[in-house]
Amino acid sequence: IFYLFATLLVAGATHENTQWYQASFSYLGMTQSNSRYVFNLGLPFTGLLIIIWNIYFMQMFQILVDEGVVTPGAKKAIGRFILTIGILLALVGIVRFGLGLMFNIIHDISATGMGIATGLLMLLAHRYVDRLPRVFYIYSVVAVILIIIAIPLKVLGYYSLTGLELTAFFMCGIWLLVFYRNIEQLVEQI
Repeated sequence: IFYLFATLLVAGATHENTQWYQASFSYLGMTQSNSRYVFNLGLPFTGLLIIIWNIYFMQMFQILVDEGVVTPGAKKAIGRFILTIGILLALVGIVRFGLGLMFNIIHDISATGMGIATGLLMLLAHRYVDRLPRVFYIYSVVAVILIIIAIPLKVLGYYSLTGLELTAFFMCGIWLLVFYRNIEQLVEQI
């Protein structure tokens, strides 16, 4: 999560157009961008880190499965959600926006799909692991609601695409960190 935020920060800070944020984060990775290498290498690397981290995260979940806290199906579903998030994040950097219609569609589907996969995981976390603190589940729903509220604000012109992306990155990134920490604490308690 830190590497993702660092990639976006460095790419945005080094971009020659100081008004890049009026377009979107994808603008940072376009062919004519001087920060395209930071963006287009940073996102796939971050996706790879998430995929690798998922392997270790699932080892913690195996303890929860062995102790009967979560079902094998719940472990598999959470692992697939996180794997999907990592793959889609990598695709956002690999498939650059602005190279043609097909690339734009793949890029946009990857970015949107990553957000949807994370949002679904946030909403379904209580079904998969029901022994986390109640405040975590409330936070999960509130975070998804805030992201959903940002969508019509963007459509109505009160919010930019970059603002929507930043809201989603921030909410989803923090949520993943909090989710990991809560699972880690649950494993320690068991």
